[in-house]
Amino acid sequence: MDCGVQPGSTSRPRGNAWLRAALFAVVALGCALFGAVTGSGRAAHRSLLGTPTSLPIGDVAVSEGNSGTTAFVFQVSLSRSIGRSVKVNYATVDGTATAPGDYKPASRTLTIKAGKTTGHVTVLVNGDTAPEQDEQFLVKLSAPVRATIADDTGVGTILDDDSPTVSIGDASVSEGDVGFTAATFALTLSAASTQTVSVGYQTTDGSATSLSDYTAASGTVDFAPGETTADVTVLVQGDVLSENDETFFVDLSTPVNARMSVVSEPDRHRSSRISRRGAGERSAPLDHF
Repeated sequence: MDCGVQPGSTSRPRGNAWLRAALFAVVALGCALFGAVTGSGRAAHRSLLGTPTSLPIGDVAVSEGNSGTTAFVFQVSLSRSIGRSVKVNYATVDGTATAPGDYKPASRTLTIKAGKTTGHVTVLVNGDTAPEQDEQFLVKLSAPVRATIADDTGVGTILDDDSPTVSIGDASVSEGDVGFTAATFALTLSAASTQTVSVGYQTTDGSATSLSDYTAASGTVDFAPGETTADVTVLVQGDVLSENDETFFVDLSTPVNARMSVVSEPDRHRSSRISRRGAGERSAPLDHF
């Protein structure tokens, strides 16, 4: 539509001239309508172009398994769908996990089809039965087409499922009238290891408080290869006050060559009941936390 052509006269012409004038009027009206519609369309288009599609990749944490391979599936997402396909390159990068021993390296182009908002990158992780720490590798994105990268790194965490688990039991003591009494917590490995196993511990207050009721303690417990039991000892302070039984807790953390038991919360956070003996009182039985 040629919207630059104007009629030569506004007076009523004769013959073909009159027909041309009528056509000019129709064209002028069409140009006005076309300009209004396409102008708003171009503005909307410019608005969309001003908000690029962003492209992040998620993280994955899965147990490796004892044999074969396990698929680690990383999701790549678009902030919005567009009318054309989006492409991005990806490649695995070693971390504490290394290829090809721990996982199979992967490098290619991911295509997210027009109108879709998600794509997936799959990396195969090798299973084994060797006790080891959790390990990580990376998936890096690069060279996007029709999008910008919001997060270029996906972290794959290979969770160890071969190491023994460590747990801790409760303890119960009568405080005594003077001095200190040892509250002993038993730590147990689910199976003997060929490696030295260690785990950190720290006391935390419950109704009993450090300094006045017990001596705060923290440190590391080691299991020599082949050992499955160890102890944590906390000193409880005696007094002659008549008061209710009280508790404090021992928390385990940062196991090395072992995993924390996840059967229940008490396996990480166990209590000691301090039985108070005042006039006419008896020691209360231990209630598990």
